[in-house]
Amino acid sequence: MPHRHDTAAVCVIRQIRDHSRECHNLPAREVLLRVERRMIELLEDGPESSVSGSWQDHAAVSPM
Repeated sequence: MPHRHDTAAVCVIRQIRDHSRECHNLPAREVLLRVERRMIELLEDGPESSVSGSWQDHAAVSPM
């Protein structure tokens, strides 16, 4: 079986997952899991979704 090279995004998702498993701070772990889920969603959506637009939508909802 040939060696499969993962994309940078997949490597980052794995690092986030590993870090969240080792994290003993529950609020921090929840944030890491949310980030992981969001990154997976962005990968599944593909190039047709606008990353900057989705972040702007979240920023508009957040109180300043």
